[in-house]
Amino acid sequence: MVKLTKEDIRVILKRASSGDFSVKTASEIHGLTERRIQQQTKIYCDTEEVPTLNPNREPKTHLSDEQKAIIDEFWEETGLGVRLLFYELKKRGYMIPHNKIHQYLREICRTTSNPRKQKKRKRCRYERLHSGSMGHGDNEKKTYSTVGFLCTSSLRDSVQKFSFEKRQRGSEIIQENKSHDTD
Repeated sequence: MVKLTKEDIRVILKRASSGDFSVKTASEIHGLTERRIQQQTKIYCDTEEVPTLNPNREPKTHLSDEQKAIIDEFWEETGLGVRLLFYELKKRGYMIPHNKIHQYLREICRTTSNPRKQKKRKRCRYERLHSGSMGHGDNEKKTYSTVGFLCTSSLRDSVQKFSFEKRQRGSEIIQENKSHDTD
């Protein structure tokens, strides 16, 4: 995090908004992200005031020594990971945020970051072999069959075939009974 004075911020924003140098150049010079400079420049252009932090915001809190001792005790006792340790502490009446538990356990080298979870995720919602593999889910109109449950056309066809055969067998049985009655 870069500490800048109000004067530094004002100079950066004036130069970036006037076009003296680009947002990318400003971000490289001052060690800020391009997006943050864009946000601050927009606020500056709209209000003509240098943006400041909210003085009424909630201050950042740190774990107390008592909370650290509780986490150590439960970790020694159970050996659970961060998430399960959080739920175990919560069940026993201690409300310690799981991100702070994770930060503390990383500081004392009891957990490590998983590099596979640190990489940027792909923008793919479903894993599929090719673009047409999800087509089977939407290509048929779903209807309710006479049996009373949701089915696709192939299941509906088999149910209709079964009921037709059942009706046909029933009519054959009735005809046989009639022939036996007349004898």
